[in-house]
Amino acid sequence: MRHPRSFKELQNHPHVQSAHSESNDPQWGTDYWVYLNFPYISRVTETQTIHEYGMKDTLREFNDRELNYAYFMSDYWIERPECPEQKQTADGQLELPLEEIKYKEELKKYQDKISKIWTECYIHAVENNQSKISELYKIKKNFSEIPNYSPDWRDF
Repeated sequence: MRHPRSFKELQNHPHVQSAHSESNDPQWGTDYWVYLNFPYISRVTETQTIHEYGMKDTLREFNDRELNYAYFMSDYWIERPECPEQKQTADGQLELPLEEIKYKEELKKYQDKISKIWTECYIHAVENNQSKISELYKIKKNFSEIPNYSPDWRDF
């Protein structure tokens, strides 16, 4: 894929969800906002957004984007539910485990999100970058074997 050299080429790049410019700060000039498609992130902002003043800096940051599947499966992206404390009643009364039931429901939703994102990452890797497939399987294995696992997306 060719590196874009203009704002129009950047807007039409397949890794870009959307891009726009603003000229509301005369001191700095035109600033550019670029929103990256899944699963790309900016190394500088550590998000899917690039914001720079000037086209030269914007293109430099765009060309330094990274493909990072672990980012989308980490606690940074999807918050893992907290396990409630086990409570003992002093008088032996039976207490309904409402917090435990709520936790299990939230954990199921979390696991479904992780599964969906893993599938999307896997499909993307198969179609675009097969060198990352082994890393994806390693992440999946760690999710199933390590309690409270969250991939270290900064070292991915």
